[in-house]
Amino acid sequence: MSTTIHVSDELLAAVDRRAKDLRLTRNRYIVQALERSLRSDTAWSPAFVEALRAAGRDRQLQRTLAEMRAAIKANRMSKGPPEL
Repeated sequence: MSTTIHVSDELLAAVDRRAKDLRLTRNRYIVQALERSLRSDTAWSPAFVEALRAAGRDRQLQRTLAEMRAAIKANRMSKGPPEL
């Protein structure tokens, strides 16, 4: 089935370069990227996601996570902290 999507010129150029490097057509590269994304998006069960949400509402856990993020940030050597 064919479809139309709209992407920036810069993104399309990057897709074309990567597809060429991998010796894939643009279409095949995009299809593989979509398939990979769908697999990773469904890797966590709804119960696990809900447990994460519930944990986010726990004040003690929030304090513990904030301490953990601060410790990680303080000990990183080569780059800034990741966005969490």
